[in-house]
Amino acid sequence: MVYHIETSREPDGRWVAKVPALEGLQVYGHSEEETLEEARKVSAMLLYEDNQRGHKILVFYPGRIPDSASIAAES
Repeated sequence: MVYHIETSREPDGRWVAKVPALEGLQVYGHSEEETLEEARKVSAMLLYEDNQRGHKILVFYPGRIPDSASIAAES
C-alpha cells in the first residue's frame, strides 16, 4: 500500500510526520528517519484495520504512552 507522509521540523527540534490519509495522525520523533519509520508502521496498522470505525488517533509518541491515555485508564 502506498500512502503519502509529510514531514517537518518543529521549532524545538523534534520531527513531526502527518499522514493525510489518516486525518489527525501526527507522529513525533527525534530524527526524520525515526519519525518516518514510526509513521509508516502506525499508518500500515491503521489502514489495514479499516479506519472507518470513527476512531481518531491525534498524536503518537514512539516509545511513550501519552498522558491522556494514563488519565483515561485511571477513570
